[in-house]
Amino acid sequence: MQNVWKYSLLLAFSIIIDQLFKGSAQSLVEIPSASEVLFEPLYLIRSRNYLFFLHFDFGLSPNWSNRISLIFNVAALLGCFWWTIKWRNVRPDAGWSLSLIACGLFSSTMDRYSHGFTLDYLGLKLSDSSWVNFSLGDLEFLLGLVMGIFLLYRRRVKT
Repeated sequence: MQNVWKYSLLLAFSIIIDQLFKGSAQSLVEIPSASEVLFEPLYLIRSRNYLFFLHFDFGLSPNWSNRISLIFNVAALLGCFWWTIKWRNVRPDAGWSLSLIACGLFSSTMDRYSHGFTLDYLGLKLSDSSWVNFSLGDLEFLLGLVMGIFLLYRRRVKT
């Protein structure tokens, strides 16, 4: 049980930081879909995200996109919690990876349940017509996935 409290602190701290950033974006960027320059090419934006993460859109209605994402988030969160508790002392590195994934999923689930969408508040301008919108929860989710893939690869190479 010694690693679970560390994972819980990470979850609580990241949720608080993510919500503070979302509140700042809503107060600093008054018009939805507008942006403020933080530093080139990173912008503070205010954009609604209805499906999964990184503002992917598959042409579904916002209501259906949010429902599908909410079901996926809850199922993935339950899996992350179960595997984190199972591996808490056996594979703490995998626990950190799963905790990061859970942080992103939990933040997204809270917003989807309460608002019907997540607010992406950071934008990376790739070119004149190409943007990537994301939030801290999206970054945590991706970092946890990359870390998990790296750990699986490293474990396979050793055996």
